[in-house]
Amino acid sequence: SAVRYARRRGLDVVHGSIFRLPFQDASVDLIIAAEVLMLTGENDEAAFKEAARVLKPGGMLVIAEFQLGSLDTARARIARLAAAGDLEPTLFHDRTEAARRSILEGEPERRRLASSLPAFMRGSVAEMLSLEGSARHASWTAGQRCYFICAMRRTAGEA
Repeated sequence: SAVRYARRRGLDVVHGSIFRLPFQDASVDLIIAAEVLMLTGENDEAAFKEAARVLKPGGMLVIAEFQLGSLDTARARIARLAAAGDLEPTLFHDRTEAARRSILEGEPERRRLASSLPAFMRGSVAEMLSLEGSARHASWTAGQRCYFICAMRRTAGEA
């Protein structure tokens, strides 16, 4: 797993729930959340507040995320969530075209992976992998999805 890989390289890595991070208040310098927001549902504000709780003042939250909708919608969402968690956005980088290119160019390899799975799993995996014919693939090719990386700094205020 990624956690074991990082630990073998001397990194102190913890795997946990974004809603109940196993750390004391203001004890963490950096949180990296890769494709986590899409899993928080309507609780995304709670996730940001929890991240802010454990970040030291000046600590950073870095997010890489897919989102259905425009980049402007993503920026507005991040601004709202950052404000809820006493976080100051410091970087917002659009990676949509690189993600779209990766999805389109990586189709054959992902399709081979999906075809090797039991038949009952193929439909849901095809959607998850954005294979041609899936709703996700259609939304990517229609320009209805974006991918971004953003960084936020914990302000000195209370979380």
